Amino acid sequence: MKLLQNMGVCFVIPGDDGSDFSKQSSIVPAYLPVRSSRDEKDDRFKKAWPNDPPPERPSEVERVLKFHVIPSELVSRLLVSLHSKIQDDLVWKNEVVLVVKDDRKNILGNTQAWIKVEEIENRFVVKIRGKNHSACIAMLDFIVGQVREVHFQGAAGSSAVWEEKIRSPHYGGGVEIDIQRARDEAAKPLDKRTLVCPETLLPIHPEQLLVRAGLRDPPEIAGKTPQWWDFHLPDDNNSDVEIWRRGKHSCVVKHEVFFEKFKMLFEGMGGDLADIDSVSAIINPVLANNFSSKRVLIGNQQYRNPSLFRSEDWRDLPDKHLRKATVMDLNGHLARFPEFNDGSLPFVAPIFQGTSYPAAMSIKKDGFGLAPALASNADRGYFGRGMYFTKDIHYAAKYAQQMGERDRSGVKPVLLSLVIPGNPYPVTEHPFKSDTEFKENPKGFYNKGLKSGYQSHVVLVKNDTQKAFPAQFEFVNDPANKPLISDELVLFESAQALPLFIVYYREPWADSCISRSSTANSLDGMAFEIPPPPADTPAPPPPPANTGSSWSDLLYDGEMSLGGWS
Repeated sequence: MKLLQNMGVCFVIPGDDGSDFSKQSSIVPAYLPVRSSRDEKDDRFKKAWPNDPPPERPSEVERVLKFHVIPSELVSRLLVSLHSKIQDDLVWKNEVVLVVKDDRKNILGNTQAWIKVEEIENRFVVKIRGKNHSACIAMLDFIVGQVREVHFQGAAGSSAVWEEKIRSPHYGGGVEIDIQRARDEAAKPLDKRTLVCPETLLPIHPEQLLVRAGLRDPPEIAGKTPQWWDFHLPDDNNSDVEIWRRGKHSCVVKHEVFFEKFKMLFEGMGGDLADIDSVSAIINPVLANNFSSKRVLIGNQQYRNPSLFRSEDWRDLPDKHLRKATVMDLNGHLARFPEFNDGSLPFVAPIFQGTSYPAAMSIKKDGFGLAPALASNADRGYFGRGMYFTKDIHYAAKYAQQMGERDRSGVKPVLLSLVIPGNPYPVTEHPFKSDTEFKENPKGFYNKGLKSGYQSHVVLVKNDTQKAFPAQFEFVNDPANKPLISDELVLFESAQALPLFIVYYREPWADSCISRSSTANSLDGMAFEIPPPPADTPAPPPPPANTGSSWSDLLYDGEMSLGGWS
């Protein structure tokens, strides 16, 4: 037995070390089972390693040790070498929980580690939780040192080649990012970065990866950082302020900074100023704070427990190609707005919702949760019982109600909001049996809640019919059908949507002061009146500089095509 212990085949159960040899019990890691929900130790594991770091261990770091091939004896030898730190007998064939309750220098005190070997992916996933960042790094260095020592011992060391990586935050399947690549990207200016998730093509914030891998200290947070969408005017809280209006012979900009922000979003979504009558900015710090807090919460949930919040089970479904095209269409939209999407937090996207004037007045005060359900009466609930949005203003206007004032006949209110899609479930299920048989499809989402493991639903629909039903793959995959395809995004929590502007939409008119031409989206040549601010009003801060979007070129060239998915 002593020889087997020295060879790294087994270890004596802690507590039996000093007892008589005949009374000792030993564990052979290679013969242990894999953890399952039926394992009586599974409940103890969940208590010992909860989804979120406990108060006594608030810091967490993670590292992936990627092998070309994992020799079976390497795992067994590593578990044997770490056996003295196994917590409460929580060890399986490919998984272990470790804890260091005290050490001489009091560096690793009360630090915990979870190691899981994923043999199919040929990698070790190592997570550390401790009282501070330094304790986590010390524990991580210790474990990596043990892997390195076992790695170079005997036959295992001669055949195993491995390197350290970091898991992508945008893909639950755990696509790895090379650590050196992350370091190189972090050294570049923002507008020169090209680091994206290989699977989703969404940008990745390299500093965030390096902090999570324990290779960089967490940034110091000094006060609340102003957000791009925090609009402030004296005594204008919980109100809307008109920032732009069309006149008979000229267009008046009443708040230049706000209008520049609106113009950036509106034109980035393909909007045309010739289609609108006026624009008002919504100023509600309470809603903005709730939105920012929700963004951080979703990010923490997705990172700490991807199995609950970053499900990707749609990848195993027969129509996965259509579902991937649906998700990539949304990702392409996100990539257009790097100003607030650097990958450090869950992505936000500007999006439209057609509504009524009473509903818009309610939303500006209380958000979407308390607003009348008037946004999408024609097909409300087809893809889930939630709030419906789209990135196509013309499609949104179909569901808006005309205003009754005589001087604004034909004008429809459309909300331009920022939303947090989180992890979207791509819906392809028809709400009914068919386009003509209006019997509820039990596999669809008609009037149902959010699908577990996701934060929203997204669907591509055919917009050439009265009722918007999901488009099929053959239809979506034909580039000629792109004008006939619109999107719908369904959210289920009001804090995921922040109303920014009320756009008073009007169908194009012939004698508009803005010509509809190839340059209609440019302000050049327009007649504008910009009144100077009052003398006692401080100058507003300049709009944020466009940080560039070089990585977005990986998604589309000009406009994203949905054709050719394989």
